[in-house]
Amino acid sequence: MPAESIVQLLRRHHRVPAAQLQEQLGVSRATLMRTVQAAGDSVLTIGRARRTSYAARRQLRGSPAPLPVFRVDEHASTSQVGELHLAYPDGCLFEFENTLEWPLDADMRDGWFEGIPYMLQDLRPDGFSAAHSRVKTPRCCRWVTTLEPGRTTTCSTRCRCLAPTSAATTSSVNRPTVAGRSACSSPLELVTDANVAQAYSEKAEHSMQHGTADSSAGGEFPKFTAVREFGELGGLPLHVIVKFSGSDESPGTERWSDLLICESLASQCVAGLQGLCAADSRIHSAGGRTFLEVVRFDRHEAHGRSAMCSWRPSTTHGSA
Repeated sequence: MPAESIVQLLRRHHRVPAAQLQEQLGVSRATLMRTVQAAGDSVLTIGRARRTSYAARRQLRGSPAPLPVFRVDEHASTSQVGELHLAYPDGCLFEFENTLEWPLDADMRDGWFEGIPYMLQDLRPDGFSAAHSRVKTPRCCRWVTTLEPGRTTTCSTRCRCLAPTSAATTSSVNRPTVAGRSACSSPLELVTDANVAQAYSEKAEHSMQHGTADSSAGGEFPKFTAVREFGELGGLPLHVIVKFSGSDESPGTERWSDLLICESLASQCVAGLQGLCAADSRIHSAGGRTFLEVVRFDRHEAHGRSAMCSWRPSTTHGSA
């Protein structure tokens, strides 16, 4: 039986259990195994024994090579957690180096994810940053973006994997990262109390004109990240995320500015309640804009990261 036949069948039927594939092809188990072996890297083998299933490999920009996945811990140590294999027409096989502590169902423990693995979902550009993303993707992986509230940003699994491997970004190393993009290789650019107004104004202008490659947060409104050197804390550098308003005098911008101030006040109120924690925040005004500066809870010292996964609903086959 030609190896090409099994590849074409898997391309039509997505992931197929071994028993079902054997029945569809009308071959013995031994013949099926020989055919899979002959197909080589073109076929992905998922699970073992009775849970064995197969899928056709999907290339990323013409390359069949798997994507190495790394993680960065609180001490900035980087370690590989596995390799990601893309399946046709969608889905992934995640080959773990070691057992992950993330909650996994039976298919996930076999390494199979219908879309991008959920612990990597937040790697993708989203909201405002996605609309201004400069990552070049194939036409078949075009972004569907909008800046209108209530609308979402979607793309294929291949596009989501392409973004973090193509963009030189330090935004997502607080969770497992594709292709080992690590903040450890990026020097810190400290924003001091003396230059915060100028630095934030420049970052806001750059974000509005070009999008920003250093924001890991989604949302429909612009924001950027920075590393602050607070004089009141003895010069201790802290990672912050900064939201900012428009710079004109329109009613919408005024309301936007008021909401940022209210968000900071709300955070302070929560922090004053017994048993509750809230991120430290500050308000700055510069260049006609209001800036809400929030200290990040998932960053430690210069390059340390906390493992984090958002509450974003995980998408499944067809839309992931």
